[in-house]
Amino acid sequence: MTRIDDTPPAWDERTQLTTFLDYARDTARAKCEGVSAENARKSLLPGSPLMTMSGLINHLRWVEYYWFQVVFLGEEDRGPWTVEDPDREMRIAVDFPLTQLLDEYAEQSAHYRELVAGNVLDKQAQRAVRDGLHVDLRWILLHLTEETARHNGHLDLLREMLDGTTDDWIRRRSRAEPESDRRDGDGAVEDVATLVETRGRGPAVLSGVRRMQTIPDE
Repeated sequence: MTRIDDTPPAWDERTQLTTFLDYARDTARAKCEGVSAENARKSLLPGSPLMTMSGLINHLRWVEYYWFQVVFLGEEDRGPWTVEDPDREMRIAVDFPLTQLLDEYAEQSAHYRELVAGNVLDKQAQRAVRDGLHVDLRWILLHLTEETARHNGHLDLLREMLDGTTDDWIRRRSRAEPESDRRDGDGAVEDVATLVETRGRGPAVLSGVRRMQTIPDE
């Protein structure tokens, strides 16, 4: 079931943490609804040439893999990145249909949902992240929620720049409201400066889209 709000069905810590992560995941998928295959592969930010909608979805998928399987479970790192190309998961994403990337992301999320359900929040990760520090499952859930929410902002900017679709319309679509309520302007915004100006925000927002953190996100 796709979450369209962040209100948990119960108020215990575990339910609140997993609800917020699922909400962030589903928001990422919702921002991709209806985007064309061509637009999903387009790079619009000169300072971040790998930041495409396809690249971001693949990045989110592999970020979860890293934290749950490599760090928490201690498995061998079989991610697509290399020392020479630490952002490779974003680079290769454009070689696959966005629908495939979204399906793989959803399937993996379901698997990790079961993993989380089978472990206590206080359980420490098998692999240290830095300085011998072993984070617990609670921290990983919080980190992934932050990571996904941050990149949802990137998806939001890209989508409006690509075809004019705004987050307001996406939320309405997720609630099955009439398409006549769409408020997306006249199409794609030509550049990020125009987008910032039309939203009435200062230049500080630009600094948030210049560079993404690389894998691993510690």
